[in-house]
Amino acid sequence: MEIELPETAEARVKRFKDLYESQTEVREERLAEVETLGVLNAAGLRTAVNRVAHLTVAEGRRVEAISGGTDLAGVNFLDYGRVAADCVCRILVDGAAMGSGFMIAPGVVITNQHVIHDTEEAKEARLEFGFEFGLDDIKPARRKFEIDLSKPFAISHEDDLDFAVFAVKGDGLDTLGWLPLEPRTDKILEGEPVVIVQHPNGREKELCLFNSELVQRVQAFLHYTTDTEPGSSGSPVFNRQWQVVALHHASLTLPVQHRGTAVVANEGIRISKIIEALKTGKTEKGNIVDGDGPALHRLITDPDVIKNGRPVRGKQAIVVESVREISTEASKTRIRVRPIADLEERDGHRVDFLGNGISVPHPELPEWIQADLTPRVDGQGFELKYRNYSVVMSKSRKLARYTIVDIDGGKQRQIQIDRKLRNWRDLAADQLEAAADVWWYDPRIETQYQLGPEVYDATKFAFGHLVRREDPVWGDSDWEAVQGNDDSF
Repeated sequence: MEIELPETAEARVKRFKDLYESQTEVREERLAEVETLGVLNAAGLRTAVNRVAHLTVAEGRRVEAISGGTDLAGVNFLDYGRVAADCVCRILVDGAAMGSGFMIAPGVVITNQHVIHDTEEAKEARLEFGFEFGLDDIKPARRKFEIDLSKPFAISHEDDLDFAVFAVKGDGLDTLGWLPLEPRTDKILEGEPVVIVQHPNGREKELCLFNSELVQRVQAFLHYTTDTEPGSSGSPVFNRQWQVVALHHASLTLPVQHRGTAVVANEGIRISKIIEALKTGKTEKGNIVDGDGPALHRLITDPDVIKNGRPVRGKQAIVVESVREISTEASKTRIRVRPIADLEERDGHRVDFLGNGISVPHPELPEWIQADLTPRVDGQGFELKYRNYSVVMSKSRKLARYTIVDIDGGKQRQIQIDRKLRNWRDLAADQLEAAADVWWYDPRIETQYQLGPEVYDATKFAFGHLVRREDPVWGDSDWEAVQGNDDSF
């Protein structure tokens, strides 16, 4: 019995190259028509009508924008783009950056099969959101999630449609938005701009927006001229209305120079083909899609998931107060209030932290103590999660009722982390003067239930950490350790 081996990366590029080159004459004829007639006229009446049907009323007022006549777009293009970018993640397998992925429904992510090969690799995969630069090059808090193999998944091998769809688990999952996969065709036409949000070579999230257009639609694929690199595999391919039109999976450098640079052609799997494969459980080639495609198809095509086909924003954190200084007349201590969003995605104490089946739950408290616990302002219980530790506060005493800190000495970082090293967003940045004297109120509970300088600065009491400062200062990376340091203040 002959065993069919999976397609190698070299074989995949060769197949793409052969397909691309075999279409050269047809492609050049179509692009010449686009150049002469414009996008809509070159597409033909039926296809043009289908394309216009995807536009909103506001976009329909500028039909010339997709006919090759103008680059103008509504300013809400930027708003949709920000929401879309938030749905894209970097995928790490066993700690190594392997590619990109994006949410396609609440709690569901898609990437390439050659990024996450099978369920065994899925167990080692981590989805990292927020790995990017923000304003002033400040990095936001990163959030990591795991794959939930107890729920339906679907995999089509890389020599076919090259997709892998999995459920996701982790705290704060409802804060993630998603990019609906609309099954209608003709969401993009030859000559239109192509936009890709990606993690090229595992770097911080980047956007390719300029000098990029669709050059052809052939079989189950879209071909486009968009800058990508290894690590971009699994990225969403958008039209100019931020609708997902393809799942990026391959690129090819052509023997053609444009302004001194080699031209790159890219290939993405058409969304309509992926949705059909999920629905039937097999691809056009007749290959079986592993897992439970029909179950995922019902989920991702639900009208409440697709909505209007544009990026969907996740649940927004409740911001009680912006960052501000708290002071009293006699205050010598700097205390600030930060937005709730600044404390998102903290792991806190993990019940199974010790492993080997050992469980360390939170203590069971008598009713009279429970009545004195300080509730969170969002109604989500009493636990305040920080990096590597948790706190439950007493309303009457305005102090911790108890704390639990998880300590992993094997993951203590080699860098010297003293009291002033607290900027976990940018470890190389200059630290604030006397950073060790900056303390924070926690915005997740009312400030009235927290002691401040009005007590400490007017008495012999001194500020102290709710856990020993060094205990939570560890992690898989330096920034996690520094975040633990900062959280302890």
